[in-house]
Amino acid sequence: SGPVAVSGLVEAARALTVSMLTTSLRRRVLLVVHDATAAAAWTRDLAALAGMSGRDPQRVVLFPALDADPYDGIGAHPEVVRERVVALGRIARGDIDVLVAPVRTLLDWLPSPEEWYGQWRTIRAGDDLPPDRFVLGAMASGYRRVDVVSGPGEVSRRGGIVDLFPPTVDEPVRIELFGDTVDSLRAFDTDHQRSTGTLREVVFGPASENPPTEAAVERLRAFLERGHRDVTDDARAAREFRTILDTLTDEGDLPGFEALTALTAERPSSLFEHVGDWLIVLDEPARTDDALIRADHDARQAYEDSDNRVFPPPGRMLVDPRRVRDRLARAGLRLHELTDDEGVADVLTIQARSARSY
Repeated sequence: SGPVAVSGLVEAARALTVSMLTTSLRRRVLLVVHDATAAAAWTRDLAALAGMSGRDPQRVVLFPALDADPYDGIGAHPEVVRERVVALGRIARGDIDVLVAPVRTLLDWLPSPEEWYGQWRTIRAGDDLPPDRFVLGAMASGYRRVDVVSGPGEVSRRGGIVDLFPPTVDEPVRIELFGDTVDSLRAFDTDHQRSTGTLREVVFGPASENPPTEAAVERLRAFLERGHRDVTDDARAAREFRTILDTLTDEGDLPGFEALTALTAERPSSLFEHVGDWLIVLDEPARTDDALIRADHDARQAYEDSDNRVFPPPGRMLVDPRRVRDRLARAGLRLHELTDDEGVADVLTIQARSARSY
């Protein structure tokens, strides 16, 4: 009926509490923690508890912070990009019980749910699939074109064979074509490039949460052109805008493009919008709030330390931390180890202690 605070729980007991909640309430949970280390520990413990209780451990999913710097053109780590795409895909399919997120993740803008879901595609044998157009479309969806596919987010073409490795699957897919028609779909092993089985269909989405689609690139180009017109009296600033514009025109992409969602998405949305009415669980609210303040400060400091004034400051590029704080204040469950939660009507104290370490 309202927010509940539970205190006295050590780490393992908190994980057990959340695991039991997902089973008893039959609700999906967004668990917000203070940093990446805590998120990794929570994900490990919750997955272990899920396995011990006969549930699928893979339904416990980590959503890491992007940690990209658009001002210095530093993109996110490829594994982070993949984990976030996997998480968004699982959210879209409802194939998830608990989503674990460090609080700084909530500052990242995302494409709206409808924009994200609209980029997913299903391919079946007999479908029309012009290979050149398909490969170009895959590249616009964030896939890297390579000679031989060996990792997630890659695409290749050799004559009438197109290989694709969606980040959301364990094995890449080989699409064999007869002309422009899909003749067969097979999963294959990247080490030996041998088929491991026939597939009835392939469902895949972008390789990046904010891929350089034609529409996204056009929105960014329009922003840069407006900025270039506004600084024509400042030669240095005009050169900066022109350099980035030329790179975007020549490459169709920019380093750190995934961090520019505020400028490229049709309707930037927060993670809260993607999870909808899930139960939000907040771990150690005071530590989490401190981490949110630090994340906002770090982003502003990165902007001040950078010479880049082409892109707007974090106030526009990131979700307003006050908005995040307001939403977390309404979290359904708040977990503490030592301190009761002021301002919450329902407070439950449970005595727990850490297990001995031998």
